[in-house]
Amino acid sequence: MITLLILLPAICGGIVALLNSSGINDRAEWFESWVRMRQGEMAYRSSFFWKWIVHPLFLFIVKLCDWTDSISHRGLRNGVRVAIALYLLIIWASILMYALFLILAGIVIVLLAAFGLKKFGKK
Repeated sequence: MITLLILLPAICGGIVALLNSSGINDRAEWFESWVRMRQGEMAYRSSFFWKWIVHPLFLFIVKLCDWTDSISHRGLRNGVRVAIALYLLIIWASILMYALFLILAGIVIVLLAAFGLKKFGKK
């Protein structure tokens, strides 16, 4: 089961490459232009969420698109973009999840230490 989940982005990218449908390719290229536009806008935002969480992901996707521009076959280029973008999303979501767990664990440890010291200090 875990192997299927690991291979799923590559399978999706392979399907996009093999189908080489103009509709799918047009949608993938529209998404690329949308990400480029949003990434340019996010570079100037100052909030923590946009600057440190969303902007790096969009920057990686833009750099990925720049890197794959040299692939001449339109379906293969978009298939590679889809596969790598899905892997990036998985990695990004995992990093955010682990960061959230660490923050929550730190809060729990601080609360336990604070209340534990008060409880044992009264005896």
